[in-house]
Amino acid sequence: MKLFKKGETYSWDFNKFYFFTESEKCSILNALKEQVEIFSKVEDFNVKGGMCDMDRNLIKELEQCL
Repeated sequence: MKLFKKGETYSWDFNKFYFFTESEKCSILNALKEQVEIFSKVEDFNVKGGMCDMDRNLIKELEQCL
């Protein structure tokens, strides 16, 4: 976990998946991949910074943890 400054505020950067077991991480990863596959067909979820982008970022974080 580390502290960084973003503009006028401070934020903590931490591993969201630290307390999950490897099995749980794999399950979450598979669920996120399936969700992105389903929702990528919905135009409103594909806007920049939308739900699919957030899910893809979580997938990247999870893949780094495994």
